[in-house]
Amino acid sequence: MSNHKWAHIDIDNFKTLSVLKLRELYPEKSYNYLRAIKVYYMEKQPQQPKSQEELEKLSQAFNESGLPFTPEDLAKADKAGFHVGYIKNRDGEIEYTKPLPHVDFGKGGNRPLIFQSVEPRIIKHSRGNIPKRDHDIIFVFGDAQIGYRRIDGELVPLHDEEAIRAAQKFAHDLKPNYVVDAGDTTDFAELSRFAPDSDHFQGTLQPSLQRTHDLYAEFTAATPKAERWVVDSNHTKRLGDFVLKNAFPLYNIKQAGEVYPAMSYPGLLKLDKIGWNFVGGYQTAEYRHKGDDNLVIIHGSDAVSQGSTAAKIAKKNYGRNIVQGHAHRMESQYHTDRYGNMFGAFVVGALCRRDGIVPSYYSSIDQFNKPVTNYENWQNGVLVIEDYGNNKFVFHQVPIINGVIYYNGKTYDGTTG
Repeated sequence: MSNHKWAHIDIDNFKTLSVLKLRELYPEKSYNYLRAIKVYYMEKQPQQPKSQEELEKLSQAFNESGLPFTPEDLAKADKAGFHVGYIKNRDGEIEYTKPLPHVDFGKGGNRPLIFQSVEPRIIKHSRGNIPKRDHDIIFVFGDAQIGYRRIDGELVPLHDEEAIRAAQKFAHDLKPNYVVDAGDTTDFAELSRFAPDSDHFQGTLQPSLQRTHDLYAEFTAATPKAERWVVDSNHTKRLGDFVLKNAFPLYNIKQAGEVYPAMSYPGLLKLDKIGWNFVGGYQTAEYRHKGDDNLVIIHGSDAVSQGSTAAKIAKKNYGRNIVQGHAHRMESQYHTDRYGNMFGAFVVGALCRRDGIVPSYYSSIDQFNKPVTNYENWQNGVLVIEDYGNNKFVFHQVPIINGVIYYNGKTYDGTTG
């Protein structure tokens, strides 16, 4: 550790102190960064095998929490126990949550599968009701690809924090009636079926999940009066596929009183607790605006070169307005049916980085184990839809230029806090 930028600090602090105490010692570092370092050093501690009596007591505690782990199941885990999370109340005081179960299966050289709930964030709602207007507004974003590479001890984000901040500031000012996430908000590079491009993704899953939860909570705070939806996607599906393949007894297990299975995407992120609805079933998952087929938002599976993705999905969705993510590009295509009705097909811009950090077909790692800077043909952006009723929609592609949105004479700068 002599060459590590943290060599001067006392590692025992990260093993023994809470993240709040660490913030006092290292105020220049973010909460998520300190938590990730703490998790890293905690995972390096040797784990002592538990006695049969301890396993039986732990099994009973897990069963009382709604998770039917037997002592034999827990004996196979690298780690098993409970931890306490916290939130801050309106007065800024700490309120501790009920004990949350934590299980880590990773023996035999397999990649670890960590079961750990995110720490719920307090949501401080912004002020201001949705103004009276002659139309509803739907705000659409997608493809944040939240995740991290661990490079020289630093957590380097795959997502574009500046683009995300700009989108949230814009959404707050826009005061939409509906907010729809078109999917792939978490990258889940750790769970991909594709061979990893490096060793960067060790111990990054939990920080990725926490940042995703925080992003949803931040959008909830920015749009307190909106109806909010998340559409299932191919990267989200990686989680369920991984659980089925590596720990199928945990698939679809619910904690007592919970809506979603504990190891599912909406379950791990506590989406229902922070005001989001989830539409599951990638490939068939559709957000149907106001319940009908005139405006549909999906994640999609088409990503055609030369900017023709929108044209392709327009042909597949003739006679309805269709919006998808997935391609990371901003595209628009219109068509008119034989009755004179006009429909649009749109691809939403992404909130991820575009400089080669995100693992993709065109990304690569150099001889120093660093991502090569290579700008993809992707665009950062969001989509604003105005609904005037009777199937009258107006679509606005809104680019995010170097972390800044320019819209209707206003500037929403994500490069500042």
